[in-house]
Amino acid sequence: MNIFISKTKNVDGPDGLRNRFFSRKRMAAEDFKIEQRHLISRRRLVNRAVLGSGVVYGYALEGAGDKGFPCVCGEPSRPVEDAQPTQQSTQTGETGPIALNVLPGFALDRSGRELVLSEAVDVTADNAFLRVRVNGTWCPRAIDEALAAGKYVLAVHYAEFGVGEAVAASLCGCGDTERPHVCESVFFSLRRLEGEQCPCGDTDCPDGPDCRCDACENRRRGPHARLVDWATNREVTAVSTLFPWADHDVAVDDPVELACVEIVGQPVKCKPLMVTSIDARSPRRVVRTNDTLYDLINGCDLTHIADISWASWHRKRSRISWQEFSDFFTSEPAGEDSLLTNFTIRFSGPVLAQTIHRDVITMSVQMADGGTGWIRSRRLPLRDLDLAPSRSDLPPGTTDQIRVAVAKRWVRDEIEMDGESYLNERDFVVEIEIRGDLILDCSGQAVDANSIGLQAAPTGNGTPGGTYFSTFKVMRMTRPAQTGDDDGGR
Repeated sequence: MNIFISKTKNVDGPDGLRNRFFSRKRMAAEDFKIEQRHLISRRRLVNRAVLGSGVVYGYALEGAGDKGFPCVCGEPSRPVEDAQPTQQSTQTGETGPIALNVLPGFALDRSGRELVLSEAVDVTADNAFLRVRVNGTWCPRAIDEALAAGKYVLAVHYAEFGVGEAVAASLCGCGDTERPHVCESVFFSLRRLEGEQCPCGDTDCPDGPDCRCDACENRRRGPHARLVDWATNREVTAVSTLFPWADHDVAVDDPVELACVEIVGQPVKCKPLMVTSIDARSPRRVVRTNDTLYDLINGCDLTHIADISWASWHRKRSRISWQEFSDFFTSEPAGEDSLLTNFTIRFSGPVLAQTIHRDVITMSVQMADGGTGWIRSRRLPLRDLDLAPSRSDLPPGTTDQIRVAVAKRWVRDEIEMDGESYLNERDFVVEIEIRGDLILDCSGQAVDANSIGLQAAPTGNGTPGGTYFSTFKVMRMTRPAQTGDDDGGR
């Protein structure tokens, strides 16, 4: 099949010419083409320059999971051979290949064209092609002739085709025939995956010098000069050309990648392609809609502290009784020289257990000196952190909960009063600090742990990291269970 540029159907060129209407103007076909070309080209310019490219919504793959490919955008990679197929037979209980089925969606390619899929379709040899690179140029190849089993990147492309009864382009009947309408559609492609890892579709931050100065440098966000540099030096992709393929004109050079798939077997005409594994996340570039940007500003993608076990004490004006405080220290062993407490922190999502060391939490007691009123501070000897999760469905190597353990000897001396005690001298204040910058969630982002006013939980100000600070007042052991004036100097 000869490959040629279809100039007549590619109406999204960078032409600034538009119609000017006035009384008694006579319109010819070319005038209407000018009007349509101007409107389409300007709309697509706005799409690619302002909105960008990628999946706006939808284009889910039925039965898709992230099994079968090492992950490079989130959690640590896992061996391909450890992955399992993504569908289970209801009759035999065994796993097996699944049909490659794409659900409805909307995407924008780099040329600003709208890729609309209005109903679910199976990817077959009739609506997909193999995308190969020949002498630096991407070329389509028939799937039923060239596709072999293996790992591929699935993409969707803008396509269009003529609709309606063909008519002659001229009165004499010579020249090319024309269709009265154009139907916009999509075509799928498969590109052989190079290596074992599925590529990441997200982009890095724009490069730029570390320092920039301008008249706006004291504004809150910027510096303004850097934002100007990004906008000035940004390349807006030129419009790609449509190539004829299977009675369509297809944007072969302009894919929107959807997933990495592993094809099994040979394609059968009119039958969907069969796959054993799908990663429908990593290679996708997504368009940041207003809702998405506001969600990101609000930190909706961040893990935060969802609850603390001492929430009813947090920043409370009145003192809690010694009995309430001492009941949080148990005789349940956590290690050879430590006992578990009931001081528990629960997160809104899974966090990486390997990032949780003893330095992520500190507990201190503040007490006023009897003579001068100086505040003396002593830190509780934390020994272990129990990471048993509150749920059983978390990914391996993660937890959603931390339970604090302290030294046995400290519990005997200070809580059980078997030795010389520090806590029975007077009322005191307990300060607990949780360092969210040191705790990473399973996406590799620091926990949003910023404390908010008097609110015990949830935490967060919409940015990764931060410190959670909690205080409460406790009566000494020998004091009756009533509030008084002695607050430990606090």
